[in-house]
Amino acid sequence: MQGNTYRATKIGAIFTGVCIALAYTYLVPIFVVLPGVMFYEELAKAQAPSHHLGKVTIALLSLTVLVCIAPMLYSAWRVARNTCAMRKAEIVAYMALLCFIVHPLGFYVYWWLKYGFHMDGQIIFASADSFPYSSLFFVAFGFVLDTVANYTTAKANT
Repeated sequence: MQGNTYRATKIGAIFTGVCIALAYTYLVPIFVVLPGVMFYEELAKAQAPSHHLGKVTIALLSLTVLVCIAPMLYSAWRVARNTCAMRKAEIVAYMALLCFIVHPLGFYVYWWLKYGFHMDGQIIFASADSFPYSSLFFVAFGFVLDTVANYTTAKANT
């Protein structure tokens, strides 16, 4: 595992940087956030009355993020236990998948905290405002992956 100690953090930092840079296009944040918003909002409509729709959507997105993070953490632990490094392609694939879940979650949290779920015709542009904040998730998640992997490797070597 030499030389790969902070591989996931570096990949997460690249994802964060690219997402922050793309936030200023206003078009990419809309196309990344919109599919998740539409899908999870339809799911939430089946679960709750309309006045709780935003909070139910946040709960569903949070649950989805946790369900997606658990296999990645397990994979980091399993690979590190065998004193190997996680493959770059695996890390990139998971972070690309999480991109379409984390950014809609960030949008909903931003919309809730800043606007209280009040809507007008311009609310979709708030996705560009929330994009840099939700992009910070990737560097933090990469650091958590590296911490799990490094801790497991150190424990296996003792």
